[in-house]
Amino acid sequence: MAHRYLVVSIIAMAAASCQASTNVLQASCVSSESPEKESSVQVDCTRRGFTITPAGSYWPPNIYKMDLSHNFIDHLTNLETSNVSVLDIHDNRIAIVEPGVFAVFSQLQVLDLSQNSIASLHEDVFKNLTSLRVLNLSRNKLIHPPSQLFAPLVSLEQLNLNHNPLRYLEMALFKLPKLERLELSNIDAHSLPDGVFHGAPNLVHLDLSANSFDQVPASALRSAPALKVLVMSDNPVRALGYNSFMRLESIEELYLENMGELEAVEGDAFAHQKKMRALFLDSNPKLESIDLDIFGIFWRVETAANWTLRELYLQNNKIKYLDEDIAPWKQFEILDLQGNPWACDCNNAWIRKLPLQPELTANLRCDSPSKFEHKPMLELPDELFTCPESREAREQSSTFRTGVLVVGALSISAILLSAILLVKRKNLYHRFITRKNRNGSVYYVKAHTNPVDGFDPST
Repeated sequence: MAHRYLVVSIIAMAAASCQASTNVLQASCVSSESPEKESSVQVDCTRRGFTITPAGSYWPPNIYKMDLSHNFIDHLTNLETSNVSVLDIHDNRIAIVEPGVFAVFSQLQVLDLSQNSIASLHEDVFKNLTSLRVLNLSRNKLIHPPSQLFAPLVSLEQLNLNHNPLRYLEMALFKLPKLERLELSNIDAHSLPDGVFHGAPNLVHLDLSANSFDQVPASALRSAPALKVLVMSDNPVRALGYNSFMRLESIEELYLENMGELEAVEGDAFAHQKKMRALFLDSNPKLESIDLDIFGIFWRVETAANWTLRELYLQNNKIKYLDEDIAPWKQFEILDLQGNPWACDCNNAWIRKLPLQPELTANLRCDSPSKFEHKPMLELPDELFTCPESREAREQSSTFRTGVLVVGALSISAILLSAILLVKRKNLYHRFITRKNRNGSVYYVKAHTNPVDGFDPST
């Protein structure tokens, strides 16, 4: 009898618990028609003070999105089957995630676990999520995720691991054939293993900003041949040179912003980026030196159609002078040169002739001469940008002219002397021939017909 009573009590408690879950879901959450999928609903359970997830079996059968963000959920265990496609549990207190806990969501496409306290994950935690396209694990405490953690995610296109103290990345971690976008900002990384992206042949967007790279990890980046967008901003790189982006020919957008140690961009730094459309080289407080040949030299002999760069952002650096021959400046659709300590003299006069957009000239100001400090470059008189001939230049010019005259006079003298010698040589030759002909002649003297007195020919 007691046993039968216990069974009845357990069943009653379970029913009450399910009813409570249903009531909580209905009373606390707001359901509305989903704008993303026809005939589906989305359930908003944000900021409801939940400490556990409501029972999934009581979620609407046509649910598309469940939003449980900004609650106090601290663990994920024993979730129930649902047809949900988007599950948002960001900004909770989750520290424990049981292996295979998401396997009941076979149609799940987007999972957001960001801004929690997850320090470790079992390699089976994402088991059965073959439809998942987007995974956000940013702002957690992950240090050493298992190398096979993401292996079940064969459809994954976007992965966000920003703000995790990962530091070192396993070679096998990114064997994701459909991965297109990878966020690795602020993970304490200072290097990447060679070939780390070989398993992600479709990777087109990579964010490595706010790490500890003192040089561009070019060798590792070459394992992502389809890479189009690279974000290297906010890293302690001191110089960008020929090897920095070698053989990264697919890059179309390159972000090199807020790099506090960057001082120079050397020749051929961007010579390999023949498809680049936008270069963000701005807000680098020490960047003063930009080489004449940062884009290589061959663009100067190629047709204008081969020049693809249309947006160049150089604002808020430490640039005083910029060579006019660095690039075909009039090819840019957007060119921002503001916020630099420009020297307003004849060397930068060409800048005033550029067809800059009006909104990109407000902070185009002089730093020198001191008399014109902070003055708008485009509003100053033309005389300031005209180079006067200096005394030294005049002396050099005078010396040059004198040298030319001396060389000219010597040349003329040499020509005249040569002509005189030639004439003399001809005269001497003529006299020599004449004398030679005279010495070779035979002279005949007529004999006397009368005998000479006292001479007897018979004796």
